[in-house]
Amino acid sequence: MLLLPFHVGFVENPGIWSWQLEPAAITGIAVTAFLYFRWIHHYRLAHPGEEFVSRRQQILFVAGLATFAIAMLSPVDPIGSYLLSMHMVQHVLLALIGPPLLLMGMPKAMYVALSNLGQVWTIWRKLTQPVLAFLLFNGFFSAIHLPILYNLILRVEVIHVAAHLLLMGTAFLSWWSVLAPGREFGELPQAIKSLYLLAHTVPGQIVGGVITLASSIIYVEYTHAPQRLWGLSLKTDQEIGGLIMWTFMGTFYLTIAAIAFYRWAAAADNEERKRLARAGASR
Repeated sequence: MLLLPFHVGFVENPGIWSWQLEPAAITGIAVTAFLYFRWIHHYRLAHPGEEFVSRRQQILFVAGLATFAIAMLSPVDPIGSYLLSMHMVQHVLLALIGPPLLLMGMPKAMYVALSNLGQVWTIWRKLTQPVLAFLLFNGFFSAIHLPILYNLILRVEVIHVAAHLLLMGTAFLSWWSVLAPGREFGELPQAIKSLYLLAHTVPGQIVGGVITLASSIIYVEYTHAPQRLWGLSLKTDQEIGGLIMWTFMGTFYLTIAAIAFYRWAAAADNEERKRLARAGASR
């Protein structure tokens, strides 16, 4: 999906009206929406009367596309060239919000269609194995926040675009085993899913903690910004950006992990009640 604008740098007087009409991003979002609803239309024609996609799923999918639009077309993008904190908001939208919304918006029949893609599906399933997906996403996420790479991303257009594409791609890999609609598609058991999500809280907290507690400005490209926005100093902006990773990302994954654990515990309790009921009835 071509969801990303092909530019970096500063715009004049960025603010709440600094929306970017980037053809690549608009085209990518529009084409993705078109293919999604076209597939639904054709599936309905081929399977009349079958309720295979809910209104909720369609809303979630559109919300995922809207998340990418906000990340790449709204003032979030140009302000991110001035403020580390806003660039971290953009990363959250691209990796933590947009991908899971799109996956939750896909009906099971769409997963079935994807599983019939032969070698493509085989490769995808290998890449979405939990350990590999965890390492790919968190390894890449941590790497792009190394000062030498992050400053390069801000400075070089092609690297900036490639980094965001890879961030989104590895995010889809990491969310797959959490949101796939069944074990046959790669979904983890709820108890394992909880541990998997809990593990995701660690890398962001480490990277965020290092950034927040740094004694000097580590992303020197921000010193070249023609102005400071909202009265934020470089140091304060860096601390806020680090805190977004340190606290928000950790809390986000921890909340999802708690939900997965609750579902596992509820299912286990329900099975135990049924077992006791059967044992009582057999006496």
